[in-house]
Amino acid sequence: MMVARARARRRKLSTKVLYSGAHADFLAHLSQVRAPANAKPSIGLAQSLARAWLRKLDLTRSLFTMTNIIYGDATHVGCVRESNEDFYCADADLGLWLVADGMGGHEAGEVASRIAVDFIREHVHKGVALLDAVASAHAVVRMAAEQGLGQVGMGATLVALKLVGSDYELVWVGDSRAYLWSHGALTQLTRDHSLVQQLLDAGQIEPEDAASHPYRNCVTQALGAADIDAIEPGHMSGTLYAGERVLLCSDGLTGEVSDSEIAAVLCEEVDEQSLVDQLIAKALEFGGSDNVTVLLVSAPADAPCRPVEDETIPLTKVAARRAVSPN
Repeated sequence: MMVARARARRRKLSTKVLYSGAHADFLAHLSQVRAPANAKPSIGLAQSLARAWLRKLDLTRSLFTMTNIIYGDATHVGCVRESNEDFYCADADLGLWLVADGMGGHEAGEVASRIAVDFIREHVHKGVALLDAVASAHAVVRMAAEQGLGQVGMGATLVALKLVGSDYELVWVGDSRAYLWSHGALTQLTRDHSLVQQLLDAGQIEPEDAASHPYRNCVTQALGAADIDAIEPGHMSGTLYAGERVLLCSDGLTGEVSDSEIAAVLCEEVDEQSLVDQLIAKALEFGGSDNVTVLLVSAPADAPCRPVEDETIPLTKVAARRAVSPN
């Protein structure tokens, strides 16, 4: 288990999955292609970005230099899988945090998640809007598979956080999630692109049935999905107030640990990395049937206080309860 660190994080992102041969050569490079900053998401734009990015490669491996911002990050292969198909980015200089959950198995899902994260990070760095970069990454993953990188049919779910000052933007595809932790309450910010979510919205199943539903792993959108020409990412924005945190995770966490159990961990008065480590430990304790990735980002030190009248709850709010040991 990872060692807790009680200070702001300053380190380079490490590659969590080993690659070999042509895949390693390809994935180790960054593009030099810039999309128009005012471009709108479209199939044409996505395809042109994808072709240019796959065609023009430089010789510099992607390195992510950290600034002093308080966050925690970790990923784990789990207790069942042989390889980790999750991939993430924590780039405090850019104010960007990404979690991608690959699909398609070894040498496929792990390739799709890495391609998606590298592409989005690179193009946000060049000034492309986060929503546009995510939409374009869909075509990049599809075209990479067509060119023999990974496998046809590979894909990835994704959740992305962009922080500018205390203002945040979230973009997501699939069932990777973002939560807001605010004053003892956990709020789900994202809405899953999944069959189970559609059934919930239609009132055909109850919330307590979702975790055990036989189709709980069926997503309706994914980056690189061969049967979707253009994805429709979820998108929202808001302000991160003093004392608040945003949790990003793959479904390796939420598939094992309930929202109330996540909230119970987050109410502990320890640093961000310790909280992340505890959440991953919970997922492993409860089975660890999937890869699990968790990022926890705190509001900037100069973030404003939340207005008293601002009690908007986007989705599901879960109050944290501390466990009380019997006497």
